[in-house]
Amino acid sequence: MVSFISKKRIESSMRLRVKQIILILLISQNIFGKKNRLNELERVTFGSSENYQSSLSDTHLYFTKVNKQTLQIYAKNLLTKKEYPVIKGDADSKDPVFNKNKNFLAFSYFKHNAKGDVCFIKLPNKTPHCITKKTWHSSSPFWLGDNILGFLKKESTNSSLQMCAYDIDTQRTKTLLTKKDISSPVATKDGNFVFFFSKDKDEDYLAIYDVKKKRQINSIAFLLPGRSGSLSLSDKEDYIYFSHYLNDTNFDQTIDANDHSVVFRIAKDKLFLTNRRIFSAEQLSSSEYNCNFPKSGKKNIYLTCSFEGNLQIYKAPKDGLLNNLWGKDQLWQAHKVARSYSDRLLILAKIEQIYSKTKDKDYFKSF
Repeated sequence: MVSFISKKRIESSMRLRVKQIILILLISQNIFGKKNRLNELERVTFGSSENYQSSLSDTHLYFTKVNKQTLQIYAKNLLTKKEYPVIKGDADSKDPVFNKNKNFLAFSYFKHNAKGDVCFIKLPNKTPHCITKKTWHSSSPFWLGDNILGFLKKESTNSSLQMCAYDIDTQRTKTLLTKKDISSPVATKDGNFVFFFSKDKDEDYLAIYDVKKKRQINSIAFLLPGRSGSLSLSDKEDYIYFSHYLNDTNFDQTIDANDHSVVFRIAKDKLFLTNRRIFSAEQLSSSEYNCNFPKSGKKNIYLTCSFEGNLQIYKAPKDGLLNNLWGKDQLWQAHKVARSYSDRLLILAKIEQIYSKTKDKDYFKSF
């Protein structure tokens, strides 16, 4: 009897000890692993409807919602978390672009023209004022300063694209540039420079148009395979953010907008170095999250991502999913505890960017 009781006590003590060891391991893994983990994406929009694109005021997020098979621009109060439609009526609308100084919201609108109009409202007014003709195919609104609304237009199916500027005060439109391929235009706040993507012999490049000089002043290629997507300027205009389709993630033998997208950035001032034409860019997200439409706020970057079942808007630190203060050792430690192959590729890209141009070649030994 005594022997049986002693045996039970020993077994109970051993089980308790094992539990203590497991608990210690879990706690230590959480403490030391978390220290070297990637930043997490924080979800901003919710629900079964898909939500994508974004533009920011100090208090609101403006975005496109797929609502009962229609596209509608919604606003979300970032303090109260309440959402509501911005434009009167139920006609399709998308591509919201907010003008902070004038409280204007520009967008693409399809009520009067199935090809698309470019319109704007002065918030909180909900009635659109459209600036384009019904015979045009108009898209991609962007602001060139406070009172000039830029957009792309095509007058016929076979015509080239025209990058135009509409003066809200004079109600006059002028053409800035005519080109076969223009996409995702965005301008500096002073309206002096427009950045956009274009193509040359099926190769994507980033172009800079000087509004005062009335000509394209630079074209930049990135050391990246694949195709470019959307483009935006950071809140302080120190960085250009863009999305890029790096590889054929859906295995259809083509790299295009149906593949997973990755977000990058590059310092804006570098792009004006006329003696350089090819640049490397800093990767901010991994292909696993399939993020697009980067938009910079004061503290965070807002992204449209698709990894939890449908398109939703998330926010992350401006530096992206990696801590910009990490050195080589911390990056390699993060690589060891990374939970996915795409996260490890993101970390390796950061290591290569930082150390490939230095005399320290130790990072090669770990490949």
